[in-house]
Formats: sequence, structure tokens, C-alpha cells
Amino acid sequence: MALKVFSQGAAVCTYDLQEREDADGNKSKYWEKDVFEFVDFVDFMLTKEDGSLVAKWRVPGDSYDEQSPLLDTDMFSYNMEQRKRIKVTSKSGFDSTLCLLLGHIVTLEYSVNQIKSDFRPSFPQSP
Repeated sequence: MALKVFSQGAAVCTYDLQEREDADGNKSKYWEKDVFEFVDFVDFMLTKEDGSLVAKWRVPGDSYDEQSPLLDTDMFSYNMEQRKRIKVTSKSGFDSTLCLLLGHIVTLEYSVNQIKSDFRPSFPQSP
């Protein structure tokens, strides 16, 4: 089996020209840079060795106003209402250990927050 993961998002950089004054009254200008990262969604696709599809699902990213702590896929569902306890429930016909592993991967290893922490956009210091 293979788990294929795809995420989509963007990084935005804004620059603001600021002015500062030193102790002697000399004024100088500098650029203040601010970077924002967004993850629109994370797609997961579990396939067999022959390439046939077992299941696929999408986790919404942080660019949406309201994120549900619940996710329901063909294989399992999870509830993250209490961030310290994640409840994964396997569906009939699927191996519960595999579902637990996938639930862990979805909520921790390939979570929106983890993807953002691994993403390092490179913008120049000034425009």
C-alpha cells in the first residue's frame, strides 16, 4: 500500500516602509517584513500496490474560518474536540490498526500545523 499526500496553500509577504530616529535625531528608513502562510487543504489517497484506490479524503486547511474537529472518511472517523485526546474510530471492513495509524498521520505527522512548520518560504528582506 502507498499513502499519497498533497497539500495546497500559499505564502504571502508584505512590506511596510518604516522610519526610525536615533538618539542624535537622525532619521532613517527601513523595510518591515511580515510573512503569512496558509494551507488550503491536505489531500490523502491510499492505494494498493497495483495502483487501485482504497480510500481518499481531504482535510480542510487553516484558510477557512471554521474548522470542524471532526473528520469522516471511508475508512475511519476522528474527533479532535479535545486536542489532548484524539478519538479514531475505524469503519467496518477496514483494519483498525491501519485506521489508527492513518488517524495519527492525519492529525499529527501531516497536520496543517506540521505542514506549516516545515514550510520555509524565502522572501527577500526588502522589496
